[in-house]
Amino acid sequence: MIRRLAALTAMLTACLAATSSAAADRQAGEQLASAGNGQGAIPCVTCHGSPSSAPQPTFPSLAGQPAEYLYKQLADYASGARQNPIMQPIATGLSDGDRQNVAEYYGSLPLASAAATAGSAASSELGRTLATTGSQGKPIQACANCHGPEGAGEPPLNPRLAGQSTDYTRAQLDAFHKGERTNDVAGVMREIAGQLSDQEVEALAVFFGSLGAPQTSGQRP
Repeated sequence: MIRRLAALTAMLTACLAATSSAAADRQAGEQLASAGNGQGAIPCVTCHGSPSSAPQPTFPSLAGQPAEYLYKQLADYASGARQNPIMQPIATGLSDGDRQNVAEYYGSLPLASAAATAGSAASSELGRTLATTGSQGKPIQACANCHGPEGAGEPPLNPRLAGQSTDYTRAQLDAFHKGERTNDVAGVMREIAGQLSDQEVEALAVFFGSLGAPQTSGQRP
């Protein structure tokens, strides 16, 4: 499964590189993030926060995420490959250039996270085990295989999990588990999440929500 994901990631990366960051305008992206465009796209900061404010609990932190990943999500919302009643009209209100610009802007920001959330020690420990070593009994591979140590993310297409809110991570794992989110590369997340119990979903959400953003910079040269 990892080899399959690596091959498809390489192919997608090449395609995205041809359409994204080379022509992106970060200043225009910042304007979109802070003010929207008056054509159906509201300011991103309304839900996702700004460099000085945390996102709403049910929305992801975007700062420092790989620009290619963010661009893909916006493109998928616009095409309907990823379903969400809030994000779809916003993404379709953006031109392809707008999507490039706002993705590059957020990808250039220092890493940010939602407020750390607490959970039981047992739940957090189970989450750590699943995140770092997986579960051979099912089998479920470790989150770190694709998302990096401590969920730091593996650019270009594997997002940071560390510091995302428990509510958001839980919702995404549930969506993959139920087949409601289907824009994962090679179906890997649906395969993994489909094997997770409710207890394991909660444990992973608590674990990643308990972590701060990794101590690395998301800024690009």
